[in-house]
Amino acid sequence: WFVVAIMLFYVMFWFAYKSFDKHPFAVLCIELTLYVIICLFLKLHSSWTASTVAFLIGIIWAEKKNEIDKVIQRKWLIYSLVIGGLFLVTFTGRLLLVKLNFWNNDVFQCMMRNLVSASFVLFCLIIVEKVQFQFKIMNKLGKQSLTIYMAHYVFLSYANKNLGLFIIMTISIVIFVDVCSNSILKKMKYMKQG
Repeated sequence: WFVVAIMLFYVMFWFAYKSFDKHPFAVLCIELTLYVIICLFLKLHSSWTASTVAFLIGIIWAEKKNEIDKVIQRKWLIYSLVIGGLFLVTFTGRLLLVKLNFWNNDVFQCMMRNLVSASFVLFCLIIVEKVQFQFKIMNKLGKQSLTIYMAHYVFLSYANKNLGLFIIMTISIVIFVDVCSNSILKKMKYMKQG
């Protein structure tokens, strides 16, 4: 589902920003609202809509990064604690309400999962403003993030919730993709020179 959902999000983004000179963000919001309504109508699992608001946050952040950075810099600790607390409350609250079978319907799950993912994304964006990760492994993982993203569900399914096996499989695929992509890039560079 996640590959299809993210592809749909990017197609909607492309359409809104390519086709509408005025108010492309408003058009994207309308498209995503229709997408959520269709998913709810088709009774798709709430995973299909869980990152809709987080996607919009990413676009707003990219468009208004300088202004947002200025606001966050002033009260970074307060924002990180409040947003981090919001994430913990929404994440545990949703799980608790599901366990108690309270408000466990599609619309509620859609709203709660969007709150969880949006607060998590905001928390990560705020933390990254102050905390810089300068590890070689982080750079390698960053270059292979799409690979990890695309493969993580398969790995989790195969690893059957065995964290050690999941970590080994993830590291293995990152190394494999890194070696293959470096080899391909070297061959392309050699062909270009020759």
